[in-house]
Amino acid sequence: MSRNDRSPRAGSDRTNLYDEITSKIIAELEAGRVPWVQPWGTSAAKAPLGLPRNASTGRSYSGINILLLWGAVVQHGFPGQGWLTFRQALSLGGNVRKGERGTTVVYADRFVPEDEKKRARETGEEAQAIPFLKRFTVFNTAQCEGLPDDIAVTIPPPPPGLIEPKVEALIKATGIDFRIGGDKAFYVPAHDYVVVPPPQTYFEPINWHRTALHEIGHASGHHSRLNRDLSGSFGSKKYAFEEMIAEQISAFCCASLGIVPTVRHADYIGSWLDVMREDSRALVRAASQASKAADWILSFLPDADSPAVDADIIDRRAVAKFFNPFGEGVWLATELDPDGDIMFGLADIGYPELGSFSLEEMKSIRLPFGMGIERDLLFAGDFPISVWAEAAREAGSIRAAERILYARARGDAGPSQNPSDPESRKA
Repeated sequence: MSRNDRSPRAGSDRTNLYDEITSKIIAELEAGRVPWVQPWGTSAAKAPLGLPRNASTGRSYSGINILLLWGAVVQHGFPGQGWLTFRQALSLGGNVRKGERGTTVVYADRFVPEDEKKRARETGEEAQAIPFLKRFTVFNTAQCEGLPDDIAVTIPPPPPGLIEPKVEALIKATGIDFRIGGDKAFYVPAHDYVVVPPPQTYFEPINWHRTALHEIGHASGHHSRLNRDLSGSFGSKKYAFEEMIAEQISAFCCASLGIVPTVRHADYIGSWLDVMREDSRALVRAASQASKAADWILSFLPDADSPAVDADIIDRRAVAKFFNPFGEGVWLATELDPDGDIMFGLADIGYPELGSFSLEEMKSIRLPFGMGIERDLLFAGDFPISVWAEAAREAGSIRAAERILYARARGDAGPSQNPSDPESRKA
């Protein structure tokens, strides 16, 4: 049995991994299945609602890995959302059963080609690393034997009666201008507000919550928050790309909140396919941005409602702060991961960013150093950022910035409002 422990290869292999992922999702869409809508309740899917997680560390997967692992659960009828690498299964005293085939997941990495190293030596300049996707294999805990009894145990979804109040409280905590009324659901970037029809107008009330989270997902892209490109007009590829992001944001949030999603916006599938066929990296970027946005939205949950994480996994003291100029926006992000920011499924799961905010909110705060992070999916800091820690912790601006972030997390202060986005975006 192969563990598929592959080393990075140049050129076509990196491109092929994007192509493989995109081709798999295109096949699902062409078959009428939307992979980020969990078909729980079908005979094929036995697993409880939730995000896929590493059964050894308890950390949830993110980005495109959510879609890949959800798809594997449905395809094979696995009874749980827990996954392990071959070595993790051994370290827990178990093993992968003979003949079982694993599921490929990916993370972002970087390497410096030899010719680039040579150029850097000759010119005295810094060598430029090239980002790429790296694959590895995981196995569902149902494919293993000899594991401890508690490894395959899954956390049950919250009682149905708690879902609606939780979503309503979450929406309020984000500070986004959320309006109920009319007969259409949409987000208006130019004035930064969301409109959703009243819950009683929906045939199934559960779909009101999913629609609301979809529109909140659009609002998360406002330049005062995560600063996505919301300039696409209806029918354009930019518009379709943002719709892909918002649909996945809603699906990821629903999975975390215990809401069973249903298919929506099926009329957009054709435009999604056009985007994906034109750019094999589009879905990967969309899933990564959706995962980041879902994390941002869910960060406003009260502590009692937040996913349980071992205290020894996360040190809430940030190890570095990064100044991030991105498009029209200017941000400061709080990095908690001591090994660098690899946003593609593993590194940031146990060490998520505390948050980010615009410089508009901190005009009097001086920044100790500047560096751009998370401009898109392809960024992967393959260096230890602990080198920045001492300067970051000694800077008085860091303490002031921390107070702003924690105030927002408590709901004492919402995100800044700066309505200068393009025309209204309808969902």
